[in-house]
Amino acid sequence: THLPWPVNRGVVTANFGRHKHPTIPGITVDSNGIDIATDADAPVYSIFDGTVTSVFSLPGAGKSIIITHGGYKTVYTILHDITIVKGGKADRGTKIGLALPSSKGTSVHFEIWNVEGNERSPQNPKSWLQPR
Repeated sequence: THLPWPVNRGVVTANFGRHKHPTIPGITVDSNGIDIATDADAPVYSIFDGTVTSVFSLPGAGKSIIITHGGYKTVYTILHDITIVKGGKADRGTKIGLALPSSKGTSVHFEIWNVEGNERSPQNPKSWLQPR
């Protein structure tokens, strides 16, 4: 079962997990999600039915949204013009906001977490999303 992408058009520019920093030698990055380069102000969508459990701002990274889907959570970061509220419903394909443009280009950071029971583990979104 593959889930839809959170953006209509996009390319993964930063992968999940531990990897070498793309431009700084000797630095390792440990990412809980992926970065998806997309168009400025591109609509961002919920990938599955759920409840909005958090909407918050991150300095320099716009707004973040966390949606709970049973034993999983999805996290969408670097957004603006949020169109949903905490406690609200977000069905699969619901527009939740827009990708925040920046001088370095536009990308959305996206995470999937398994939160069943005492579990708190990030999942590789690429294994969940439809191949592109």
